[in-house]
Amino acid sequence: LGLVGAALIAAPTNGLALARLARAVLAQDSAQNPRQVGEADWFSRRAVKLAPDEAEVWWTRVEVVERADSLSEAVEAVQAALSIHPQNAELWHAQARMLEKTNRIEEAYQSLTKAIELAGAKEASPNQAKAKFYLSRSDFLNRQNRLAEAAKDFCLAKDIPLRDPQA
Repeated sequence: LGLVGAALIAAPTNGLALARLARAVLAQDSAQNPRQVGEADWFSRRAVKLAPDEAEVWWTRVEVVERADSLSEAVEAVQAALSIHPQNAELWHAQARMLEKTNRIEEAYQSLTKAIELAGAKEASPNQAKAKFYLSRSDFLNRQNRLAEAAKDFCLAKDIPLRDPQA
């Protein structure tokens, strides 16, 4: 596990290094490591204990518990990450994914909208981030059978001029 493993040997109480190790474990082929999710779970729990004020640590926890299908815990973890870093559009996007999976549809929509707002608020941010979130919300709206809204978001994502409603 390379540099992350070396960092842990040098500083075994480094929560950020443990979180990154958990991510590295999740990236492994599950056929080669059948204990992959369990190991990542242990590393991410330890990371949260050692560095509870690091948004990246909580985000890692979200990924681990989502992989373990513990969605209510994933929602709690993403909310903890957002309390630390509320201006992170990617975290809002992750929260929307968790909320939709737990059938909290309106909250998921609001989280996607927040991700779009935050991506658009950053002047240095490329338009690609905002487009990605519009596409994600378009897919979400399609799944909810809100087709007109989905089409509008798709057009906004692809920079296609919206049709005049009077046409």
